[in-house]
Amino acid sequence: MGEIIDRKRREIEANGWTLWSFTYRPMLNDWHGQLQTLTSGNVYVFCSEGRGAVDPVRDGSLSRSIECQKYRFIGEENWQPMPKGVRVPHPFQPRRKQQLASAFVVRQIQWPVSRFQRPVMEWLSQDGAWCQNKVPSRGVYLIRPGGTEAMRAISAVLELRFPYLAVCSTEEMVDASADESKLSPILVGVTGEYFVAGELSRRGLVAAITLRNSRGIDILVSKPGGMKSATIQVKTSLNSTDSWQLNKNDETPKGPNHYYVFVVLNGEGGHPEYHIVKGNIVTRCKGEHQEWLRRKKRDGSERKDTDRRVFQLRQGENFRDRWEDIDV
Repeated sequence: MGEIIDRKRREIEANGWTLWSFTYRPMLNDWHGQLQTLTSGNVYVFCSEGRGAVDPVRDGSLSRSIECQKYRFIGEENWQPMPKGVRVPHPFQPRRKQQLASAFVVRQIQWPVSRFQRPVMEWLSQDGAWCQNKVPSRGVYLIRPGGTEAMRAISAVLELRFPYLAVCSTEEMVDASADESKLSPILVGVTGEYFVAGELSRRGLVAAITLRNSRGIDILVSKPGGMKSATIQVKTSLNSTDSWQLNKNDETPKGPNHYYVFVVLNGEGGHPEYHIVKGNIVTRCKGEHQEWLRRKKRDGSERKDTDRRVFQLRQGENFRDRWEDIDV
């Protein structure tokens, strides 16, 4: 632990802040929403006691970590290259294509920590409820005063700076102005539609691309000679992501057999991945947008309403390759 903290302190001294990574959690957006309600006070991370932590950048370390190359703050869309002097090596799961890590935005580290009377805490569960029983011993959780159980013993305290949370990626930053081969947004969308049509076809289904003739419907799919069909809307991202941009029209169900296929191309030469989601699940973007509007901006002013909506994968959700969910 000491080696990691010494390196992170040097990074804070050089950059003013650093990133402290942990296992990727889509629930970061829920945490972000909770933290935006704060009107005063600081945000801290309590690191529980653990033995054997070794800095993965140390020569001879057995940790199989990969260096993250870029980051984006939660609540923002644009990726940025890692700040000069800041390193975020992270132990990613083998064969996992989406190489994302969560991170705290740290401005100060307290270590070692003197013993103190540990307060009782409650913690935020995956379903959004605050729980008052003992905080689970594994994982990272958002906590606040309350509950009935005292927090676990800690070895270090991280003081965070706004916006507190970030996502890190192993993908290289791409300079769009210098990369003339970069696909335009229109071509990215068209590519995703043809990939989805191809996947449906090779599963023995008849897939017809609508070529923009039907608003909100990109593909009609049915079985050969079948009387039942389904409609599909395709949303495509060129690079790794766990969220896709929608618009206000996506708040309204488009029928009982309407589906979204969210595509990640994984770069121009990568292998696409597909997330198949029923339309009635995607409509949750309405409630999430209303919650976003209720949260005031950093300066205390009201947010302006827009037609933009977002579908965000939540903690524990897995819609990957669920082609069998399409009922035809």
